[in-house]
Amino acid sequence: MNKRAHLPSAVKVGRITRMPNQLRKQDTYHHGNLRDALIAAGIFLLDTQGADALSLRGAARLAGVSQTAPGHHFQDKRGMLAAIATKGFEQLTTKRLEMLTISMSAEERLRALMLGYVLFAIERPALFNLMFGSELADKDDYEELRMASIASFRLLMHAIADHLQAHKLPASYAEAAAVHVWSATHGLSTLLVHRQQNPRQKLQATEQCRALANVLIAGLTADIKGSTS
Repeated sequence: MNKRAHLPSAVKVGRITRMPNQLRKQDTYHHGNLRDALIAAGIFLLDTQGADALSLRGAARLAGVSQTAPGHHFQDKRGMLAAIATKGFEQLTTKRLEMLTISMSAEERLRALMLGYVLFAIERPALFNLMFGSELADKDDYEELRMASIASFRLLMHAIADHLQAHKLPASYAEAAAVHVWSATHGLSTLLVHRQQNPRQKLQATEQCRALANVLIAGLTADIKGSTS
């Protein structure tokens, strides 16, 4: 495994179907964990009921605290949304890292990171939409959110740099190439999220991501070779 990709212990981040444990333990609120519990409640509402169900009051109700409690941790609803989106980017990064194995080649790692992005989107559509939605388009307003989104992008950029180096191409093209690869992967993810779900959605997403990766990786190598020749 490349030193840039640090594999954390396995954390399953699939669609939530039951109440998170941290929302059921009232004693956690007395140990400074109320903010985390409210974020977990917000993510639970997003995953199970959609964006329309998400509110400061709803998160407080689910966490079992007073309706005024969120005001001690978030300036307003947008502040809570930013905290939830931050957690979303952290979970996206974890999801993508879990797709990697030590034995993968540089190209296989790049393909796995693309697929992890697509699968996260279709497994967590409401959270994905919040992370990239217009309400939080200006991430500079929230430093933690900005840094979490950058970390996800850098994961892809480092994988592309490794792929370029494996083909004896300059890694200096990695950032620009990462923008193109991310844009295409995000576009596919967005299309899949807004398409009517069906039992074969995950399989179809995997197949379409593989086809997209074939085009992007071949084009990426050819374009850079042309630029350096």
